[in-house]
Amino acid sequence: DQTQNKNYARIPTWGIGVVVASRCDKVKSGQKLYGYFPMSSFLVVEPTKVSAYSFSDGAKHRQHLAPVYNNYNICEADAYYEEAAEDFMIIQRPLWSTSWVLDDWHRKNEFFGATAIIISSASSKTSYGLAFELKANKANIQIFGLTSPRNVNFVKELNLYDHIVTYDDIEKIDNTIKTCFVDMAGNRRVLERLHMHLGDNMVNSCLVGNTHWERNEMKMKDLPGAVPQFFFAPAQFQSRTKEWGPEGLTKRMVGAWKRYTNQAIPQGYLKVKYFNTVPEILNVYSRLSKGDVHTQEGIVCSLWPQDDTKANL
Repeated sequence: DQTQNKNYARIPTWGIGVVVASRCDKVKSGQKLYGYFPMSSFLVVEPTKVSAYSFSDGAKHRQHLAPVYNNYNICEADAYYEEAAEDFMIIQRPLWSTSWVLDDWHRKNEFFGATAIIISSASSKTSYGLAFELKANKANIQIFGLTSPRNVNFVKELNLYDHIVTYDDIEKIDNTIKTCFVDMAGNRRVLERLHMHLGDNMVNSCLVGNTHWERNEMKMKDLPGAVPQFFFAPAQFQSRTKEWGPEGLTKRMVGAWKRYTNQAIPQGYLKVKYFNTVPEILNVYSRLSKGDVHTQEGIVCSLWPQDDTKANL
């Protein structure tokens, strides 16, 4: 948000927008775009690096962001896109992309010599996406899913983890084998307990999420075992793009995405719910911020006025 009041911001989210007006010859009115949007009715972009498949927003205030956040894919030319699975895609694709690149990064590093991997927030979409990729790629490693008691049944139904452990039972995990940890929540106490329990057998500790941001104040270098390191997915994508080229990366990921959706959609990993009014969206946002949305729910919101299909630039 570019308003003068720095106490406010426009929340961004992954989604689909429709081009209603364009001064760019290569971006046509009526095209659907997938990308990172503000929660707004309209967004004005400045297309650069335009191809038949995508473009980047060249707006000055966005240039400090990683390229992935400025990129808009043209749905009709997007290999990931299927209209029937549109809602699933806008919820799962950015999360699964992180899952995919985490699996790729761990395999590239040969799991740092570990024979077990612990994934926290096992019921979250990014976590079970990672477990899916590990299974699908036949990783020779035990997969532990950490979850809360209320989500145990859902995690069991996924059938993606070799072992399901509640947070109360962390100290029951075998601490005699070399282990990687993927922290999706950033819960300080969980991180401390795992490092203290595993000691030098914690051979890699990867911080991905930070939903417990208000509790994140410890000195991580003082923990036993590997020093926890933050994982930034866009950096790994950039590395693989240099190594494989854009087409090589896309080919690998699209194939993996199709494999994932072919299992996840029929098996009901996600139940989509729709919200279309301001009161509904404010209410669900409040619930989401309090952790009061079931892990199987997928939220799709839209304030697009259905009868307003024209705009002036």
